[in-house]
Amino acid sequence: MALGKSTAVRIPLLANATFSGLCGIIAITASGEDVALVADMPQWVGIALGFGLIGFGIAVAVCAIRLRLGWTLVISAADILWVVSTPLLLLIPALFTDLGHSVVWTVAGVVALFAFFQLRGLRLMLHDAAGPGRYRLCIRIHSQAPADGLWQVIADIGGIHRYSPVLTDSRIEDDRDPGVGAVRVCTNLQGQRWAEKIEAFDPANRSLTLRFLTEREDFPIPVETLTGGWQVTPDGEGSIVDIWWSLTPHQSPGWLIVTLMSIPLERDVRELIANMAVAAPDRRAAPRGWSLGLRFGYC
Repeated sequence: MALGKSTAVRIPLLANATFSGLCGIIAITASGEDVALVADMPQWVGIALGFGLIGFGIAVAVCAIRLRLGWTLVISAADILWVVSTPLLLLIPALFTDLGHSVVWTVAGVVALFAFFQLRGLRLMLHDAAGPGRYRLCIRIHSQAPADGLWQVIADIGGIHRYSPVLTDSRIEDDRDPGVGAVRVCTNLQGQRWAEKIEAFDPANRSLTLRFLTEREDFPIPVETLTGGWQVTPDGEGSIVDIWWSLTPHQSPGWLIVTLMSIPLERDVRELIANMAVAAPDRRAAPRGWSLGLRFGYC
């Protein structure tokens, strides 16, 4: 993902973290008299709420720095829950003063803005300029495995099931060699099967592009179009692996569907690359523990 697109998610997350932390500090340091100006509750309740807000702020800050789409969605859902529960909280008789009502509504309004801009940032980050209703997810893995050796494993496209935690079988139709026009058929743990046709295969640049044959009746994913690809780039003695998907979901909102898809994909891709790194040639040239030396991000 472009830096500008990820910034659209990071900025509201960081603002959310800062606001939550400041509110937590205020709640912890408020005296009993200060609490009484806002609500009829013991001071310890405010202190407990303050520590909770600081903990939430730290979690949001970590998500902003080590960006994860799934966690951003969870945080946004928590923000929305806060906003929705605010009117119910204010219905409790004689709990809040007039000033307290104003404070609670103001906080809810700010939190609602954070949720809106976080979700908007996810939509912008996943938008694919290739066409309307199309979204793109690109996962980047930094591995200590050498690029040439890792590409040799990836280029054996019919053998991907040997490294994937979710596939039981994979093969190339008609026993063809990997190359443009070859079709790979994969079967997952649930017995679902799909086919992918190689549209581009470039060993010199360590890249390939696949078009999923969504027109086949047994295609298990609810999308109109789906393409994907791999790119392996040297990174010192290691490599950078970009794995991407560009898709048009059947249902809306498409960005939400892709965000939910990213949660298992991110986990499975890390394990896939780790297993491929172990199998890659030139292992003697890699440092000890190289199969575990993975760093995750988006491209």
